[in-house]
Amino acid sequence: MSLTTRWFAKIPESQIDFSYDLNVLGKKVKAGTASVASGGTISTGLSSIDAIVVTPQESTSGTAYFVKITSISGGDVTVEIDSYDGTTYTAGVSTSITVHWIAIGE
Repeated sequence: MSLTTRWFAKIPESQIDFSYDLNVLGKKVKAGTASVASGGTISTGLSSIDAIVVTPQESTSGTAYFVKITSISGGDVTVEIDSYDGTTYTAGVSTSITVHWIAIGE
C-alpha cells in the first residue's frame, strides 16, 4: 500500500472534497477519485498538467493494482492498469478500479 493510499484510507470518503482550486504560486491543485480501466482517461478539469500522481485504491480482494500514466494531453491523463494476484501478473486490466489522483497545473 502506498503512502497516498494510506492517507486516503484514513479519511472517510464522504469527507474528501478536493473539487476546489488552490492557488499556489499561480498554479491550481486539484485532486479526486475516478473509476477507470486500463486505457481509460482521467479528466482533471485542468487545461494543462505540470505534475500528477495517480494511485490505486487499496484492494480488498488481495489483488495488487499498478497504475502507469501512458499519456497526458491538456488536462486529461490516460492510464494503464496492471494487476498481480500473488501468482499471475496481468497487463492491461479491463475491469474498472477506483484510483485517487492529485494534479498541479493550470
